[in-house]
Amino acid sequence: TSIEAVTKSARAALDGGASRIELCAHMEHGGLTPLPAHIRAARRACADVPGLMVMIRERVSAGCREFCYDTDMLALMCRQIAQAANCGADGVVVGALRARDGGLHATAMSRLVSIAKRLNLQVTFHRAFDAVSDRDGALNTLVDMGVDRILTSGTPWSSSQTIMDGVQVLSHTILHAANRLEVICCGGVTARMAPSLISMLPLNARLSLHAYGSVLTHGVTSARKVNDLCQHALNNSR
Repeated sequence: TSIEAVTKSARAALDGGASRIELCAHMEHGGLTPLPAHIRAARRACADVPGLMVMIRERVSAGCREFCYDTDMLALMCRQIAQAANCGADGVVVGALRARDGGLHATAMSRLVSIAKRLNLQVTFHRAFDAVSDRDGALNTLVDMGVDRILTSGTPWSSSQTIMDGVQVLSHTILHAANRLEVICCGGVTARMAPSLISMLPLNARLSLHAYGSVLTHGVTSARKVNDLCQHALNNSR
């Protein structure tokens, strides 16, 4: 991805009505930490909107449990959080699980959240939440840590299911969150499905929608498609 493409996509998302941007590299791997130059480019493109969230995630070695990081990798992620702040990020998107049982790695997360908060960054726990062994317990711990948002589809991570398959689990998570943090609903969200999806979710909650593939045209974010999704969501949440 070029700086030009990052700039174009970031600007298009905002022009279309998005309130936040999650900046990632290598979406073929589920989203990894972007280059500093790309963070700075996105910051310039959305200088008037305090909603630039930067993915902090390294790809684990083959054979290792996903979202599980060793000491060296966690140290690298801490440096990347500081780098993201220095490049103008408003927040970071992180997550860490225990290798032994797939539970939330509270020690690692506490370290990542502490560094982010010290740098005045918002914190989103990414879709490792859909791989965690105890969703309710993990959510409670993340709330206690001061995490601002979680990203979830209600379906198992790396499955072929969409958010519509996870509505029941997602609704439970929203109710369990009880407005203690924001729940970002993701997983194949489209403008066409937005009305049905919203009608099935508890709306007296802190919610937002996350989209990726459905708002792209030839690999670049389309302002028209973002606006279409925003309008469908707004019109059906009133």
